[in-house]
Amino acid sequence: MTTVRWGVLGKGRAGRARAEAIRATDGALLVGHWSRRDEGSPAEAIRAAAPDVLVVATEDSAHAEGVAWGLGAGADVLVEYPLVTEPMDAIRLAGLARETSRGIRVSWLGWHAALGRAIRREADTVRVMRWEVAFEGGCPVWVGEGLTQGRYATQAAGRLRMLWDLMGGWRAARARIDRGDDAWRCRFDLEGGDGSTATLLERRHPGAPRRQVWHADGRLLVPIAAATDTAFRIDQVAWQGIRSEGSWGVGLPEQELAFLTACAALDAVVSEGEMT
Repeated sequence: MTTVRWGVLGKGRAGRARAEAIRATDGALLVGHWSRRDEGSPAEAIRAAAPDVLVVATEDSAHAEGVAWGLGAGADVLVEYPLVTEPMDAIRLAGLARETSRGIRVSWLGWHAALGRAIRREADTVRVMRWEVAFEGGCPVWVGEGLTQGRYATQAAGRLRMLWDLMGGWRAARARIDRGDDAWRCRFDLEGGDGSTATLLERRHPGAPRRQVWHADGRLLVPIAAATDTAFRIDQVAWQGIRSEGSWGVGLPEQELAFLTACAALDAVVSEGEMT
C-alpha cells in the first residue's frame, strides 16, 4: 500500500477531527498540523513538510488562502465546504490548480452522515418532485458576520449543496430573510433542473441545538443531527481511497463553480422583511 502524506491546516473542531482520522487510517501519514495563527509562515511550513494532500479546515473566509498555500506546495487539496465565499476566488484557484497539475476537491459532509444516506436512498427509490427542508442551529460569530455581510447562501451551503445534487442543479426563484432581535430566519425557494421544487427554511439563534428535518413529496425523512465526528472519519477514509488510487484529477470540478455561481445569484435576489 502506498503511504499518502497528509497535512491539515486548521486546529478547530474540523481540523482536529481530520487529524485524528488520518492517524487512524492505514496508509496515511500526518506530516503536519498547522494553524493560520502559528508563529512564522504557515505557507513555508506546509511547503517544507511536502504533503501529498493538504486538508483546509479553517474558517470559510480563509479557505481561498489555504487552498493556494497547498497548491503552491505541490499538494492536492481537500477543503471543507464551502470551497470559497466568492466565485471569482474559485476561478482563480481552478487556474492555479491547472498550472500546478494538482487537484481541488470539496468535502460535503452531509452526504456521509446518516441523514444524507437516508436521503440518497429516498431519491434512488422514487423521483422526488418536492423537497422541504427545515434547519435550526446556533448563531456563532462567523455565521452572524456572514449573514450581516449578505452571504446568506454560504451559511446554508450544506443543505443547498445536497439539494443541488438531488435536483440536477437549481435556480433561486425567491429568497427572503427576517432579521429579528436575537435570531435570523431565511427562506429559499428553488426550482430544480429536473423540474422539481424545494423550500429551505433556516433559523439561527444563540444556543440552539443543530437539527434538520427533510420531507420528500410530503413524506418525513427521520430527523437526525447534522454532521458529527463520525462523518468526518467516514469522509476521510473515502478520500484516502480516492487519493491512493491516483484518480484525484487535476483542477476543480465544474460543478463546484456552477454551484458557487448559483449561490451568488441567490444572495443577489434576497429581500428582507417579516416572514409570515
